[in-house]
Parts: sequence; structure tokens; C-alpha cells
Amino acid sequence: MNSFLKITVTGLIFFFSCSFLIAQPSNHILPDKSTTDIVKIALDHTYNFEFEESKTYCEQIRKRYPMHPGPDFIMALNLYWEMFYNDSFKEKSPQMLAYLTHSIELSKKMLTYDEKDVEGVFFKLANECYLALYYSERDETSSSIGYARKMYSSLKVAMTLKDKLNEFYFPTGVYNYYVVMYPEVHPVFKPFMFMFMDGDKALGLKEMDYAWKNAVFCKMECGYHLCNIYLKYEGKPLLAYPYTKALYEKYPGNIFFALRHAEALIAKGDYKEAEKIAHILYKSDKKYFVSASFVLYGLLYENYFKEPETASMFFQKAIQKFQETANPEKDYLSMAYAGMGRYYKQAGNKQKATEYYKKCRDIAEYVIVAKEADLYLSNKK
Repeated sequence: MNSFLKITVTGLIFFFSCSFLIAQPSNHILPDKSTTDIVKIALDHTYNFEFEESKTYCEQIRKRYPMHPGPDFIMALNLYWEMFYNDSFKEKSPQMLAYLTHSIELSKKMLTYDEKDVEGVFFKLANECYLALYYSERDETSSSIGYARKMYSSLKVAMTLKDKLNEFYFPTGVYNYYVVMYPEVHPVFKPFMFMFMDGDKALGLKEMDYAWKNAVFCKMECGYHLCNIYLKYEGKPLLAYPYTKALYEKYPGNIFFALRHAEALIAKGDYKEAEKIAHILYKSDKKYFVSASFVLYGLLYENYFKEPETASMFFQKAIQKFQETANPEKDYLSMAYAGMGRYYKQAGNKQKATEYYKKCRDIAEYVIVAKEADLYLSNKK
């Protein structure tokens, strides 16, 4: 349940930063506006890939509230993006697990005093999401499903708060959309979906769009998830453009958001701006993003410069470079395989085209990419 959990959890912490409007006892963080302001600053640094700065602000929160689950969870979130950026999943995953384990224990202690404690429920939900993601990325399906079930129970409590604050339209929208879409993309999970209440994709998109227009703190998170949905699952990259643009402009240091924006730019036909971003990714000297830059260059040479030989060279370079990374994200590798499939299809080499499209289909989550591979493999034309 990798993608579903990832996109669900990355925005949950923003609820915490905006929920101080709900009355809480004096020993909680939410009514402490000076501390919630620090939380927002820490998160902005995380999302701008300024990881050490985020840790500094997180330690300020820990000093004020040493027994609160928040600091450890924010550190785990910050570490996840740092691992993504530095390709350090193997080295630092145990540290992330330690943060999550300690945070969830502290959240459970809060709930022993009040099972409907807003902060306790929130952090229990957030940690369950990330623990499910953690085990999913390691192919430990039973542990992942176990935490997903716990997450769902906590989510049902959180959903009752939607009408109290516009920000809560975000998790309900994410849930309504992905509980339908994810098993469509990953049929292997269909047998487990009886454990979850039904969703509604159209309603989910409306709820997230409502939060995008009306929420304050979750606005950019909604934009991130909507751009992912329109790029990856709906196959409508032009609808993703307003969101990718907003994210790219707000967080210029986040080269993952830049990468997503480049996708929308290519679909929009703004090849020169996309090429600028490809160059930024290449110069980052980060294995995953250098690999992704080769995919962008491949798409540019295929669609803009109309040089298929050069395009194939870049797709091959991407495939080779991706082998050096430990990053579990495979979206751009699937695009590189599809690019090579198109190249050999046009060259009339059915054997090679089939080989690459099969590799593509094994890992593709982008609906457009998966459909392209399915179409070729079913027709072999």
C-alpha cells in the first residue's frame, strides 16, 4: 500500500499545525500558538529540503514538551524526506523507525487519559500511517496491513472533526479518492478492502479542491496531492499544472516538487522551462534526481527535439543510474522503460520493445504508463 499510505501521511502533520483552534487542556501543544508557529516553521524547512534547520526548530519543541509525541514524529517526517533526497534509506531507516516507535508510545499514553484526545488521536493516526508505509516499502505486507487497519480506526475518529475546521476536508478527500483508486491500480490489495468503508473518487477530488481553496495551513499539501493525482492516476497533467507551479514557487529548494512541475511543463508544451529544471536536477549530484533528469531529457529529445536516438541514450542512462539508488520510488524508472519500449517499437524491434514494456509493466503505477505497456503487450504491434 506504498503510494496510498505515502500520500495520506505526508500531509497529516499539517493538521497538527493548524488545529490549535480546537480547545485542548493547558498541557497540550495545540493551544500554544507560539509553539504551533515553530511547528509550521520546522515543516516549511523540511518541505524546502532544509533538514538541519528543521531539526533545530524541532528541538525547540522537544525542550518545551519533552513527553509529547509531536517532536519525534516531526523528526521522522524530516528524516524521511532527507533519506529521499540523499538516497540514504538503508543507513537511516532504523533511526526513522525508532522515532516512530517512541512517538506512537507517547500518543498511546495520552489516550489512556482520554480516548478522544485530539492530539493523541492525531499522532496515533499519523504514526500508524508512517509505520504502515515503513513496512510496505520493505515488502513486509502483514505488518503493513496491520498498521493500515489501525490507521483506519483512528481515521474514522478524525473524520468526525471535518465540519469543525476546513483543514479536515483534506484527509477525508484523500481517503475518499485513494480507497477506490489504489486497489484499481494494485488488484492484489482488493481482498483486503472489505476492512475499509467505501470511498468516492469524485467526492474526494471535490473535498481536496475545497480545502485547496478554503484551507489555510493545508493549502499546499492539498496542492501536492492533487498534482500527484492528476499526473499519476487521472492522466490529466494539464490539470496538475496550477498545483505544481504553486509548490515549485513556494518551495524552490524542493527538487522533488521541481521534478513534478517539469512533468506538467512537458505536457503543457513548455519545453524550455522543463529543460531548465532538468538541468537543476542533473546538477544536484543526487543519484535519484540525476536519474530522473535523464528521464526528463529523454522525454524532451523525444517530443521536442525529435531526436529518438538521443532520447534512447538518455533513457538508457536513466535505467543504469537508477540501479545505483536505494530509493523505493520507481515511477521515473517505469517511464524510462516505457521510453525504450517506444524507441524499439518505432525501430521495428518487437523483441526488445516487448522486453522493455514488460519491465515497465512490472513496476508502473502511473496509469498512462501502465496502459501504454498493456496496450503494446496485448497487441505486440
